[in-house]
Amino acid sequence: MKCSKCGQEYADGTKFCEKCGAELTSSDVKTEAAPAAENAPVEKKEETPAVEPMKEADAGKPKLDLKKLLIPVAAVAAVIVLIALICSLFGGKSNYPTYNKNTIVSLETKDDSVYVSYPNGEFKDLKVEKKGGAYYSGDRSLVAFFDDSGELVYFKNGKLVSTGLDEIKSITVSNDGATIAYLSEVKNGSGVLYLYETKSKKSKEIADDVRVGSIVLSPDGKTVAYVSDYEEEDDFKGYYSVNGKKPVEVGKEKRVFAIADKGTYIYYKDGDRIYVQKGKKEPEKLATDVGSFRAFFNKDLSQIMYTNDGKTYISEKAKEKVKVSSDPVYAFIFPQDSVCGSYSMADGTITLTGVKSLAKQLIYVSDSIYYVKPNFESVKVASNVMQVALSKDCKKLYVLGTKQDVVEITDFAKGGKKKDLTDEGDIVSFQTDVKLKKLYVMNEDDELKYVKSKQKLVKLSDDVTSFACTKDGATCYFVVDYETLYLSKNGGKKVKIKEEDNVSVTNYLDVTMVKIYEDDTITSYIANGKKLKEVFSTED
Repeated sequence: MKCSKCGQEYADGTKFCEKCGAELTSSDVKTEAAPAAENAPVEKKEETPAVEPMKEADAGKPKLDLKKLLIPVAAVAAVIVLIALICSLFGGKSNYPTYNKNTIVSLETKDDSVYVSYPNGEFKDLKVEKKGGAYYSGDRSLVAFFDDSGELVYFKNGKLVSTGLDEIKSITVSNDGATIAYLSEVKNGSGVLYLYETKSKKSKEIADDVRVGSIVLSPDGKTVAYVSDYEEEDDFKGYYSVNGKKPVEVGKEKRVFAIADKGTYIYYKDGDRIYVQKGKKEPEKLATDVGSFRAFFNKDLSQIMYTNDGKTYISEKAKEKVKVSSDPVYAFIFPQDSVCGSYSMADGTITLTGVKSLAKQLIYVSDSIYYVKPNFESVKVASNVMQVALSKDCKKLYVLGTKQDVVEITDFAKGGKKKDLTDEGDIVSFQTDVKLKKLYVMNEDDELKYVKSKQKLVKLSDDVTSFACTKDGATCYFVVDYETLYLSKNGGKKVKIKEEDNVSVTNYLDVTMVKIYEDDTITSYIANGKKLKEVFSTED
């Protein structure tokens, strides 16, 4: 079943929503989310409602898809809540996380069994059934869920682990996957709070009378904030505990929505006001008369970028806010071979896993791309954006705008140096490699072309219905008339691979996936040269 107030999924029979605290009814119907598409067009997003942890959110009101926000605009990732997105290790000197063999993209269900999908397109059968939703760590190293017996289990480092815990609610997983917070003995929307350590496989009781849906973990999972003494929506107290020690009261009607390790920075809502507090110092007020509020955090939560009343601000180390833009920020843009993980600590709050600073980043504001300078001022580098891709070194941007040409942009801090790559005026989508050295475009007439050099375009095929290029850009796979799959290497002559009644091709993280639809069955393949390796088959 699915909460009709905030959209969170639960097993049938669940009484209260873990996110917003609303009582669930039989009319709350479960739905499934689908993976996003690589090099997908940029979509405008609308404002999310304010963080109202103790109130039931208006049904159908949230417009912004938080599950897409943290996905690199030019890269695919399976959806998260949040989550958006999702990864586990830090690569070399990069400020961004990168996938590894243990990164969990998503859980898939087939024939009453749960499968884990990996970035290379492979799947692992866990040989168990799943009830309700899935709970991911921010770095995507762990996913927890309830099996068919109602026991909480989790998958990490290639192994499925049984916790022995059942009849629990309000699951929250730390960003690093080291801690799982949960409530036991839940009655009337409140229960006993425990922290389960995945290393020791032991639980520790933190507090009782903790409100469902109020649990917030710090990135390392050792600090937890929550709401207790709840009587009604304007009569409760906020608390936090560090390393399992005696809880510290934040204050009456103060609901923490984000907290740094050791409680160094505490972000909370008090009525219609938002505050940040550093340690025991006086809090800094970030927003008043909050009607709509969304926040992004850097790795250690020392920086917050947030949207309030249609404007975007940054506060660093609990200092006075700095205005970034007169418009709301919708997303951050990252290289397509890097996925900056995210997790939602409360509705509308997102942490960029691995991003040390929110400065020197590209952000999507309204329909434009801005560069955030070291002093947090911003400069516009592109307008009327439909699709975008950022190079691996973060120094070059490809943008498809309403003029329907792909433009290369560099020198972001100076407002962007632009160079038209296509000069056609009818481009509707493009694909590129991680270094932005190869470029394939499709126009309004469904013609697929390879951009050879200096606006010289080589036509590969007519009547193209889908296409995707490999990470190095050397090979482009495409489907003609939904039926015939071809490949072309570096803009060369097309080579036929397979012909079926209904075929599509897309990029799936590290690989190119081909899907063949037959009757009520969808079969997925990994494309490797002219060979197709079957990896998954499921009913449509």
